[in-house]
This record gives sequence, C-alpha cells and structure tokens, in this order.
Amino acid sequence: MNMERSQPTQPHSPPHVDRSRYHSNQIDNEIASTQGQCKIDQLEALVISFHEFANNLPADPRTAFNATVFRMHQFCATIDDCYSVGNSREEILSVLRSAADVYARSPFVSRLQNWPRGYPGDFESIEYIVDQINKAPPHTVEYFIEQYSLGSPISQQHRNKVAHQASLIRKYARKAAIKILIVACGSAPDVRSCMPEIAASDCRLVLNDMDADALSYIQEKLSPILDRLVFIKGNVLTNINKLAPFGPFDLILCGGLFDYLTDNQINFLLHKADERLLAPGGVLFFSNIGTGNPYRTMIEHFGAWRLIERDKDDLCRLVSTLVASGSEFAVTRDGTGLAYLAELKKGLNKVVA
Repeated sequence: MNMERSQPTQPHSPPHVDRSRYHSNQIDNEIASTQGQCKIDQLEALVISFHEFANNLPADPRTAFNATVFRMHQFCATIDDCYSVGNSREEILSVLRSAADVYARSPFVSRLQNWPRGYPGDFESIEYIVDQINKAPPHTVEYFIEQYSLGSPISQQHRNKVAHQASLIRKYARKAAIKILIVACGSAPDVRSCMPEIAASDCRLVLNDMDADALSYIQEKLSPILDRLVFIKGNVLTNINKLAPFGPFDLILCGGLFDYLTDNQINFLLHKADERLLAPGGVLFFSNIGTGNPYRTMIEHFGAWRLIERDKDDLCRLVSTLVASGSEFAVTRDGTGLAYLAELKKGLNKVVA
C-alpha cells in the first residue's frame, strides 16, 4: 500500500441509483460494491492514522496506552464492518499489512504472526503468556500493544486454564497410586507449579508433546521430580499405542488442544481415551474457546492465531455417545467467560480395552 499520499481517501455515500435502468439485483450489487469500497477506504484511513500515531506517541504512558488500545479496537470494529458489507479476507489483510508489521515489532505478537516453531500456540509462546513479561522497547507503540495483548482476557483465559489444571493435579496427587496423563503438555507450567505436592505423593505423570524441544525444556525444569515422570514424544492422535501401556489413567489433561482440533479429531481422541486410556471413574479435562469470542478479529488479523470456537451444545454433542454409555459430563466457564472448562468422567462400570 502506498503510504506517501498526502491524505486518506475520504469515505463517501453511495451515489443515487436510477432504478428504472436496472433489475433489483443489479441495483443491490452496485450499492454493495460501493459500500464495500467505503469500508475499505475507512480501513485505509485508519492504517495511515495509526502510522502517524505510532511515530508521535503521547508523552504520558497512561495516555499512550489508552490511545493505543483505542486504535486496536477501532481497527477491529472497522474490519468487522468490512466483512459485513462483503469485503474479502484477502482484501482486508492486504490493506492491514503495514499496520500488522508495526504490531509485529512486539516480540510476543511477532511469535503469533510468524509461528517460529512451525505451529501456533507453541510452548515458548505459552511461556510468554504465563510469564506475562513485556519484552518490547518501553514507551513505543509495540510496547503498549504487547502490554495490552498479554494482559487481555484472551491471554488470561489461558492462565486460568493452567491454574485449573494445576488444581486438578494437586487434588489427585493427594490420592494413592494415581496416574496422570498430560496431553500436548508444552512447557508444563501446571506441573511446575505443583512440584512440592507431586514430590510428597506417590503419583506418576506421563507428559506428552509432539515438540521434542518442549520435552527437553521441561525435563530440565522438572528435574527435582524426574523419578515421577515419563516423557512421550508424538502427536496424541497417532500415539495412543505408545501411551496406553503407562495407563490406565485416573486423570487426563488436554488443556486447550481442542481449540485446534476438528470435531472428527476430537471424537476420535475422546473415544480412544475412553476405550484405552481412562481408568473406570477417571476424568478427562479439556477446555475450548467459546463462540462469540470478542478478541477473534484481533488475534486472527494481527496475530494469525485461529481458534476453533464451540458453544456448550457443541461440546455436549461431541460427548453424547459417551454420556449415553455411562460417562458423566460437566461444563463451566473460566473466569473471563471466554473459555469452557469441561470434565468427562468415565463410568465406573466401563472397562479398559
């Protein structure tokens, strides 16, 4: 996009249409096209204004932070307007490109955009969210973007999920001879926060992740309790046979994995866990971002972070056959209201295959 023009194109109203000359669908198409161009013009104007703002931040940090956040949400509202009048994702992303490059000066947002480990939500990015340490240069627009991004509810819901999993580990660690499986464990911040309780118990944990570097990272971090741990590398969907011999498990933790899985993949995993991994009465915990996530526009257009949203009915449908065969299912919301926290308890009368 040419950033050198002296002033942005001004939005304009749809011109008068002589309805006597067109069929109604031709009229509608002409109006829709004009409205779409108006919204794209507005988005281009915002991009130009954003660059000017980024180069001339207010001196007061609070004012600069609030003004940055205002522009972040202004972008999102205008993007949503563009979609509402038929603009394509490709068209919108093309206009946003130079603004997204400014966002990427935030080290955290850069990770979300570029997937340095080749997949979204990698263990280093999750560590970034959990630690909540702003690494951008102070008093720059990227600093305030990073500050807001790390502190926003969409990041907090992940910290809430980690805390919930940690509370489940502590609860089960108090029981005798417990086996716990943590799927897609990443940097295992939940386990790391429970090391004293694990050390004082006789529980055994199996940690699974497809990223070998994640497993190497946590082996070092969890060195005081290594005698309680087994590490299994691989995608859980293709490694049930590797995991089953270490079970059956009293607790399986899946974290936010389902945010990235299709319904078919979730169905496969839930049924395999029920048949081969869970002990009778065992619990499988997972979370899922809910439909209507208000941060979706921001994280998809400035972060390339795409989550599969589901509502409570979607989750109930995914477990319906297991519930019909004797399992119990409970769903609550996390503290932000953005994510569902779900527990599937295997029936006591069900055996492990």
